[in-house]
Amino acid sequence: MNSDIKDSMIILIRLKNQLGNAYPGLKYLVGIKEEVLKKNPSNVEVYDVNTSMYCLIHYLFISFVSFSDEYNKYFLPAIGIDETKRHLIETSCERYFKVIDDIFGNIKMPRNQVLAHGYRDNKGNPLSNEEINKLYNQLISFPDMGSYEQLANIPDKVVQEIEKVFGKMDENEVSL
Repeated sequence: MNSDIKDSMIILIRLKNQLGNAYPGLKYLVGIKEEVLKKNPSNVEVYDVNTSMYCLIHYLFISFVSFSDEYNKYFLPAIGIDETKRHLIETSCERYFKVIDDIFGNIKMPRNQVLAHGYRDNKGNPLSNEEINKLYNQLISFPDMGSYEQLANIPDKVVQEIEKVFGKMDENEVSL
């Protein structure tokens, strides 16, 4: 395995681990919110829990887009001329990325324009309030925790497919 593939695999695995660690925290916060709502629905704690949930949701989006970018911009090109391996990986992983596209649509746009690049479009122009609200709602309007679970778990499935072709990485090389 060449060093570009190895470096990219290490990054993909680290991002996968980050996503896998964030989802249980989100699930935990949902449980806390339900308990707080039972006690006192107007409680200020609900606001605090919601804020924490939104931070984790944003983190999931940023991390997933980083994972997707690493996969498409660095990992696949690093495979180079080995069309057999590239075809095996692309064919097996495409369906996983499609699941995310089907649930969230183009998550790269709200991630870039709301979370990462301060309310500006791709050309650097400020977004209108309507555009910001639309993008922000795209990020947080998934009441089904399964949507966020998919966001956290799909990278694990992608890495498993990659490891079928290139072998498992040594945990010492991946640890932070």
